[in-house]
Amino acid sequence: MKIILTGATGFIGKSTADHLSETHQIIPFTSKTCNITDPEETSKKIKDADCIFHAAGTANLKDSYTNPEKHIEINAIGTKNILEACRKNNIPWIIYTSSASVYSTQGHLKETDETDPKSPYGQSKYQAEQLIKKYHNLYNIDYTILRYFNIYGPGSTAKNNHIIPSLCKNIHNNTKITLTSTGEQTRDFINIKDIAKINKTIIEKQIKNNTINIGTGTGTTINHIIKETEKHLKTKAKINYISKETPPDTFIADITKLKKIIGNYTFIDINNGLKEYTKWFLDNKGDKK
Repeated sequence: MKIILTGATGFIGKSTADHLSETHQIIPFTSKTCNITDPEETSKKIKDADCIFHAAGTANLKDSYTNPEKHIEINAIGTKNILEACRKNNIPWIIYTSSASVYSTQGHLKETDETDPKSPYGQSKYQAEQLIKKYHNLYNIDYTILRYFNIYGPGSTAKNNHIIPSLCKNIHNNTKITLTSTGEQTRDFINIKDIAKINKTIIEKQIKNNTINIGTGTGTTINHIIKETEKHLKTKAKINYISKETPPDTFIADITKLKKIIGNYTFIDINNGLKEYTKWFLDNKGDKK
C-alpha cells in the first residue's frame, strides 16, 4: 500500500513510519516539506496515494490555553486542507491521530461518551474529527479516527508537557513537582511501541469509518509513576501537593472495540516501560529538551 504520512519526524509519526515501511511504501511529509496550513501547497503535494496517515499537528495541551489560534490553525484548519487534498486528488482513506482530550467526562471512557472538550487543544482535535466525518458523508472519503490516551516511551521529551517525560525531567533536575489533588489521579499510559504495532494492524486490516480508543484499558496513578521513576533515576522527587481536597480524577480507555481488532494482544507493562524510558532519557539527555 502507498501511504502518505504527515508528521513523519514526530513522536507518533516516526515510530509508525518505521513499522509500516517494512511492508508498505511510505511517503513521509514534515512541516518543512509540506505546510498543511497552506491549502494550495497541501493540494499540490498530498496526492497519488492509497491512504494518508495524518499525524501532523500540535500536541501541547497546556500551551493551547495561551496560544489557541496555533492549535486551531494546525489541527483543525490543517486537517481541512488535508481533506481537500484527498477530495481533489482522489485519496480514498484518511487515518487521523486524535486524542482522548476530546472527551468531556472522566472514568472508563467509551467512544460514544460525551465529547465537549475542556481545552483549546481538545477542541481543535474534535473539530478535525467533525470535518473528517463531514467529508466522509459528502465525498465518500473513508476515515479512521484514533483517539490516543497517554503515550510515552523512547523518543518522548518534556517539550509538550506530557506527563511521564515532564515528571522524569523534573525528578532528574531536582525541580519541584506541583500536583493538584493527592497524586492518586489515574491515567491510561500506553507505550509508543504498542502504538506503532496497533497502527499497523488497523491499516492492514483496513478498519474504516470507525472511531477507536487507543489505550491499554488499565489505569496507573501519578504517584506510582513518580515512585517508579524515582527508583530508576535514583533520585527523590520534590512534590508540592495543592488542593488536596480535590477528588482525584480518572481517565482510562474502554478498549472493547480495540480488542476486537487486535485480539489477545499483550501490552508493554508500565513498570517495564518506565525502566526502558528512563534509560533512554539518561542516555539521550532527554532532560535538555
